[in-house]
Amino acid sequence: MRYKVALSVVLVAAATLAYGFWHVSSHGSLYVSVQNISDRKHPRAIPDAELRFLDSAGNEIAQARAEGPYGVVHLSQPTAYPL
Repeated sequence: MRYKVALSVVLVAAATLAYGFWHVSSHGSLYVSVQNISDRKHPRAIPDAELRFLDSAGNEIAQARAEGPYGVVHLSQPTAYPL
């Protein structure tokens, strides 16, 4: 009985680690912060900023918008990326 429990724990741990490795290998993340630094001592978030991300040729690949009082940035276009 102990053998089955130990084997189950090891299998769950291995599956969790394998999923984590796959997720990190196949997904990306980007952190964007938009701030008004005209007053360098008191930077402020820009709550209504619109961003456009361009590739090296100048083609637009994504759009983003800062929302809310804290300027949290969310991608707005495209809604899905081709694989």
